[in-house]
Amino acid sequence: MDGLEAIEISNKELNNDFRIDSEYFYKNDLLKINLLNHKEHLLVYNFSTVTDGIHTSIDYDVSSGINLISATSPKFNFFDLSRKAYISKKAHEDNKRTALKKNDVIISTVGTIGNCAVVDDTILPANSDRHVGIIRVHREFSPYYLSTFLLSKYGRCQTERETTGNVQPNLFLYKIREIIVPLMSKNFQDKIEHCIKMANNFINISQEIINQVKKDIFNFVSINNIQSENWAIKSLSNSFKNSGRLDAEYYQHKYEELESNIKANKFKYLKELAEVQSGEFVEERNYGDIGYSYIRGTDITNNIINFEDATKVNIKIEKYKTIDKNDIAFAMIGSVGNVAINKREKCVVSNNLGSIKPFNKTLGNYLLMVLSSPIGQLLFEKYQTRTAQPKIRTEDVENFVIPLLDNTVINVINQKTEDSFKLREQSKKLLDTAVKAVEMAIETDENTAIQWLKTQN
Repeated sequence: MDGLEAIEISNKELNNDFRIDSEYFYKNDLLKINLLNHKEHLLVYNFSTVTDGIHTSIDYDVSSGINLISATSPKFNFFDLSRKAYISKKAHEDNKRTALKKNDVIISTVGTIGNCAVVDDTILPANSDRHVGIIRVHREFSPYYLSTFLLSKYGRCQTERETTGNVQPNLFLYKIREIIVPLMSKNFQDKIEHCIKMANNFINISQEIINQVKKDIFNFVSINNIQSENWAIKSLSNSFKNSGRLDAEYYQHKYEELESNIKANKFKYLKELAEVQSGEFVEERNYGDIGYSYIRGTDITNNIINFEDATKVNIKIEKYKTIDKNDIAFAMIGSVGNVAINKREKCVVSNNLGSIKPFNKTLGNYLLMVLSSPIGQLLFEKYQTRTAQPKIRTEDVENFVIPLLDNTVINVINQKTEDSFKLREQSKKLLDTAVKAVEMAIETDENTAIQWLKTQN
């Protein structure tokens, strides 16, 4: 019986759902909930209303500029909008209940459950689908404190504990309404809110730097005049016999103009700058809590690999293709064009991803920015096969034409990109600090947590 855990529960201690699964009664979770119950607290429904997003099928419109927030959007007190999903203006106006407002707390209720963030002006206008919960605070209660609490181990233990379903786990709205939230002073809540807002400001500045770098690359190559005609007349000798492609989209003028403009200046094919290869399949039986990070499509967002949520695999690393610091991962299936750089340790990328390993590692940031700029995105767009699930071959990625700017310009781009990543790292530290301060206030008292916060800042 060593290592096993047992707990005895009487019938009267069962909730209205009559949960009898052992996971629902983990001792550590019960201890956390017992601690919360012995502190001054409110339930979520005491100070807010809780609803969810649109239940019908979504009418998408990329030109609307109205963000569609789904389960993958809220992360760790910030929003990831890299999915670039937009709802039509008409659908947005027809669904006023689900339209988001400033200070709404959005929590994921499907998939990776319990991630949350607070709506601010940077993501509005926005609407939401049924895979998120919308918590709208009514009384004097900081939504940033609430979001941070929900991300703490005391919030997570409740959202994870109340999740039901095997094939598609789900957190129901009535369970969100019953989450226990400890009452803290306005002073403490304000300090947590300040910490989160500062972290989000770092993220926004970081993204502004990245966006400007991508725009600069596009401008340096002088290809702003690319035409958008979506037709072309080709002979077989100039089309299928050369490329093996018969789909009309492949031969659009804009792709030819892009590559011609790049080739009019200094350039190299990607295979001359880096090794391009597909990822590896690692069997699920090797998954665990320790080992090397196994990077999948959901782990590459906002141009950087997210190691925090990555699956661990217990394998002999020398038997697998790996990527090192400043190597790049890219999506080969599905979200083709999604690219991210490795800024940490050696890891394995999944078979749905490919890797780009620069021969000169100092070019990592530059290649990342080219590939994620409009130049790279057009190249991914051209060479992907347009089936039910878009795909791209490593052979085609190898032949991407990469503009080579002056070394001084490349150095500036490398440095700006690195500065952006450092801002993100600072942001992450602030977000982690806020969560730890909330946990400390629960376990000791507010003053201790505030004094600790001062030392961190």
